[in-house]
Amino acid sequence: MKLLVLMYHIVYASDAEFNSIADEEKPYAISKRVFEEQLSQIKQSGLSVMKPEEVSLMLSEGKLPNKDSCLITIDDGHNSMLNIINPLLIKNNFGSVFFVSTQLIEQRQDFCSWHELQKLSQQGVCVQPHGHTHQFFDAMDVTSIDYELAEPKKLIESHLLQPVKSMSYPGGRCNALSLSKAYEQGYTSQFGSDVGLNDKVMNRCTYKRMAIRASTSHKEFSKIISFSNRYYLLATFEHKIKKSLKLLCGNNGYHHLYRLVKRK
Repeated sequence: MKLLVLMYHIVYASDAEFNSIADEEKPYAISKRVFEEQLSQIKQSGLSVMKPEEVSLMLSEGKLPNKDSCLITIDDGHNSMLNIINPLLIKNNFGSVFFVSTQLIEQRQDFCSWHELQKLSQQGVCVQPHGHTHQFFDAMDVTSIDYELAEPKKLIESHLLQPVKSMSYPGGRCNALSLSKAYEQGYTSQFGSDVGLNDKVMNRCTYKRMAIRASTSHKEFSKIISFSNRYYLLATFEHKIKKSLKLLCGNNGYHHLYRLVKRK
C-alpha cells in the first residue's frame, strides 16, 4: 500500500482573481480549469481518492486505506476552498483536509472566515491547523512552539466543534522538538513538505506530500499520480538540494533568494 498526499494552496477562476493574489503566492496558484483536469486525470488513472469518512478515520485513529490511495490537502486558508475547490471535490466524492493558519483568518479578507469554515466542516471537510501565525516551527523556542500548537487547536475545536488531531507545518519547517511537542498535545498525524510516497502510519514524523504548483504540467502530474519511480527519485534528489540550501542560508535568506529567482 502506498499513500500519495497532494498539497494545494489556491485555485482561481478568472484573470481578475489571479491578479488579486500576492506575487509570492502565485507560484502555488492554479486555475480552475487545470484543477478540474487534474481531478479528471486522477479518476481516469483509477487511483482511489480518500472519501470524507476515510479521511476522518485516518486522522482520528491512524487507519490508512489497504490499497494505493490519494489524500488531497489544501494549505493556508484561502477562500477558493469554499468557492471553487470543495464544490469540485464534492462533485467527485473526494474527501480533503483543509489546513488553516488561524490568526490569518482574522486578518486576511481573501481567507475563509470562521462562518465559512463552519460551512466547509458541515460539508465534510476536515479542517485542521497550519499553525496559528504561519511562522516556521524550526525557528521557534519551546514556548512559541507550545503556543502555535495549542492556540489553533483551541480555536478550531471551539468554533467548529470537531476534534483536532493533525498539523501541517508552514513551509514544511519542523524539527524533532516541534514533532515531539505536537505529539504530546494530541497531534497524531503531522504533515510536512518532504516529497515522496507514504507506506505506513506516521506518528512522530511527517507524512510526505507532493506540492502542486502553477508550474506542474499535465505530464508531470501524470507521473505523480502513476507513482513513477524515476520521477520520485529525481524529485527527492531536487528536494534534498533545496533543504541543504535552506540549512545553509537560513529561513529568511532562503526566502529572499526564492523571491529573487521568481521575479526573473
